[in-house]
Amino acid sequence: MTKPALAASSRIPEKAIRQHLDRVLGSPTFQQADRLKRFLTFITLEAIAGRSDQLKEYVIGVQVFSKEESFDPRTDPIVRVQARRLRARLVRYYREEGQNEEIVIELPKGGYAPLIKRRQTNVAPRRSLSAALVSGNTVSVLTFSDHSAHGDLEYFCRGLRQEIVDSLAKIDGLRVLAWDDSAPRSPDAAMVITGSVRSAGETTRISIQLIDGASGCYLWSESLNMNLADPIAAQETVARMIVARLQDEVVVNGVSGSSRKRPTENLAAHNLYLQGRYHLNQRTEEALRKAVDFFEKAIVEDAQYALAYSGLSDTYGLLGHYGVLGPADVWTKTTSSAASAVMLDGSSVEAHTSLAHVKATQDWDWAGAEREFQRAITLNPRYPTAHHWYAMSCLAPMGRLDDALDEMLVAQSLDPVSSIIVRDVAVIHFYRRDFDAALDQCDHTIE
Repeated sequence: MTKPALAASSRIPEKAIRQHLDRVLGSPTFQQADRLKRFLTFITLEAIAGRSDQLKEYVIGVQVFSKEESFDPRTDPIVRVQARRLRARLVRYYREEGQNEEIVIELPKGGYAPLIKRRQTNVAPRRSLSAALVSGNTVSVLTFSDHSAHGDLEYFCRGLRQEIVDSLAKIDGLRVLAWDDSAPRSPDAAMVITGSVRSAGETTRISIQLIDGASGCYLWSESLNMNLADPIAAQETVARMIVARLQDEVVVNGVSGSSRKRPTENLAAHNLYLQGRYHLNQRTEEALRKAVDFFEKAIVEDAQYALAYSGLSDTYGLLGHYGVLGPADVWTKTTSSAASAVMLDGSSVEAHTSLAHVKATQDWDWAGAEREFQRAITLNPRYPTAHHWYAMSCLAPMGRLDDALDEMLVAQSLDPVSSIIVRDVAVIHFYRRDFDAALDQCDHTIE
């Protein structure tokens, strides 16, 4: 009886391998890679059946890629090219969605027989960008530290955490992650609330910190002096303060709390703005000129409409970048329109993104551009253009290519059907000299 060529797979039940394969094929990483799905399925099932030694380039070309019997691997490199892309795709899967998988399928270089094995070591998982973005409204509440001289305020610290959890759970759109200090902190917590309690005489100082879960940086810190004669009232006061601070930051349906208002009461202006954005996203000369016309008409309808000024700035900027109009014809218009948008609505993510783009592409003010991009993303982390332009017009020119790739992957997860974003993901891979990933991304775009 023929045995599998790779002993590593023989120690894993066939059912477990098939279930693992189904998870891999159904993952977002392989979502639009039909050829790679067929490739991976074929070689994995052949290995399970004990035919790993028959996985040759010719066989794969005919069985997987429907080549004719006259297929010659020496002149047609399709199998080698797709194998390289499959390796890159598998690496991405196990780095992101599959970071907790117990089974790993590898395609060693120099052959087409897969290596199916159990993970040998527990590697600290890399934070999935798309997961981090989706969990942008998640918060973890840690038990506050008792820094009192006698260590006798632990009861208050634990009660304070519970009061904060109870209060935050009532905020629409906010998810409070359920664990205590004995469990490891989830990598998908967007925000972490922690703090400390210390006392002097009858006065107790409660310090509160809000920490960004991705970077570990402090986002906000505050202190309160209270009397603990009524500890429950003190806990409620702190909880209300935190709720008030977070409520405006929560994003529901793509709109932050501070921006949850109708952009204009003029329906005609709003409809003109939407038509302008539609044409702007087409990225052709004719469409961009139409976008300018629609945004200008929207401003005639409502001269205080910030989004229309933002759209006008973005459109003139692209007309200049694509060479349709000269710099002298657009620079003043992009700058003044972006500045007007921010002045009219300082809480608009679109306005700050437009101003950031101007600072990066026209002024080469990298520090100023980064501040504006970060402000925009703070206002609404689900606006794909902010992440896209932050990567391409700010991070990439500064040589921060790893950060640029992170932002592009976030933009892609927000707008997966944007051909412009998908193209620029490949561009960043190319800049990083990760040519296999760039080819893989181009292949995904074509598919």
